[in-house]
Amino acid sequence: MTARGEGSGAIELRATEPADLPALSALFEHGFGHPLSLAAWEWKYRHLPGEGRSLVAVAAGELAAHCGAVKLPARSVKIFEVR
Repeated sequence: MTARGEGSGAIELRATEPADLPALSALFEHGFGHPLSLAAWEWKYRHLPGEGRSLVAVAAGELAAHCGAVKLPARSVKIFEVR
């Protein structure tokens, strides 16, 4: 998907690719103060039970933003018992 902002070039929105991970790690470090390792990204978006999504916005050939979401399976938890 490509969009054009006012007074700017095109912004491409797409699924994160393995080649994006070095730039994604730098973007993560800029926002959170430490880099995101490849192992941490793979664990979060590929190896957790459930379904993960990782999308990037690319502007002028550079990674400009990331959006990620993880849908985890629900677990049944017994909170209390009535006797």
